[in-house]
Amino acid sequence: MKMSAVVGILACLGDLYMTYLMGTWYPGYKPFLRPMSDLGEKGCPVAVITSTWWVIMGLMFIVFGLGFSRAFPDRKKFARNAGWMLALYGIGEGLGSGLVPGTADRAFQTTASIVHNLLGGVGVTATILLPFIIMKAYNARRSPRLYWFSWFTTIAGVSSFTLFSIATFYHPEGHWISYIGLWQRLFMLFYYIFFICLAVLMISRLRTGENPTTTGLP
Repeated sequence: MKMSAVVGILACLGDLYMTYLMGTWYPGYKPFLRPMSDLGEKGCPVAVITSTWWVIMGLMFIVFGLGFSRAFPDRKKFARNAGWMLALYGIGEGLGSGLVPGTADRAFQTTASIVHNLLGGVGVTATILLPFIIMKAYNARRSPRLYWFSWFTTIAGVSSFTLFSIATFYHPEGHWISYIGLWQRLFMLFYYIFFICLAVLMISRLRTGENPTTTGLP
């Protein structure tokens, strides 16, 4: 199960690196102004590599989620729910993005874009729900650092996603809100840092066998 935590960390770091790297290989691509789905869109010179990576990443998050669900035998319901959220993120944002490429400029206008966005919505919803599951198990009295870090992640992440959504559907050209790629990457960064902390917590739990309700953020 420790290996699944390592897989989760590698999935987060790998996705941050791959989306950056693929952007540098795509001539004319502006990462702060364009969404990451452009990198997997049909006709993009890095589409095959990007989509393949997203499928691999999705499988890695599923492994991470399965491992997390088994790492806390004394808190089975908490671990199972959190593990499902991690796996759903992998299914929605990983497998969904890799197998059904989006069309950023025609969102919800084609069958492929509808499926792509719906699957992405599943992943985003699971991501946003995850900190609330953690906060229920790690309350402010028993683990204040993890509890308040979960709140910070939620506020920062949802704010970024709100700006991303506004930029996606209203296209405020020439306005600072139009930095759709920036808001999407910030959303991903905030939650990936959170996922990595959960992986570290998982490794610590497996190593020490301590009760997760009494340990703080490692």
